[in-house]
Amino acid sequence: MTRAGTFLREYEADIRTFADLRSALDETRPDAVFHLAAQSLVRLSYLRPLDTLQTNVSGTANLLQAVVELGLPCNLVIVTSDKCYENREWVHGLPGNRILWAGTTSTP
Repeated sequence: MTRAGTFLREYEADIRTFADLRSALDETRPDAVFHLAAQSLVRLSYLRPLDTLQTNVSGTANLLQAVVELGLPCNLVIVTSDKCYENREWVHGLPGNRILWAGTTSTP
């Protein structure tokens, strides 16, 4: 069994700062990027909508742009939360035969 630190490197930075993000990607040339950065607090998004938009939308765009500019042939795993989909107050999870489309509710 190998240690995760052998293969994984962690960077902490503001995803809204394109130059820092691009620099980290250029330095590491990753095979995969797991994007979990987000402002996911709904109430805070009402109080600070511009900050939320810049983090969630511009931050993701910065990541995509940096990967394109650097010509990185890496896998991107972009994680989101259920808060970006319509809350139907279901007591069960999403049925396995339903497909999620970005920014929309599920469709049959």
